[in-house]
Amino acid sequence: MIKNEKLKEKEKKVKASKIPAKSLATVMRVVDYGIRKHGISSYNDYPIELFEDALARHFVAVLDDYKSIDEDSGLPQLAHLISCGMLLLEKSLNEDNITLNDIINKRYFNKNKVDNE
Repeated sequence: MIKNEKLKEKEKKVKASKIPAKSLATVMRVVDYGIRKHGISSYNDYPIELFEDALARHFVAVLDDYKSIDEDSGLPQLAHLISCGMLLLEKSLNEDNITLNDIINKRYFNKNKVDNE
């Protein structure tokens, strides 16, 4: 592989530096809160309806006021909404046996759409 091709391949890699750190940390706090609240070690053990219902509940709260705070956790409703979405996505990927390596190397998603980034 010539140097330009290697550079092109490197450019296709997932760039963790693009993830908004404060937002991610807030979502991580929500996930930690959920683990403590429900006393669970794995979200894979919970029925999908739990996440769907929570996602809908937090979505309605965010539509009303995107800066609203969840009364139980004291954390932003938007972070709860994102957390629920991430956990639903994780369950979906696990059900399809998709590995992290598949995602990083873009072997799972529609390449025509993802490669246009």
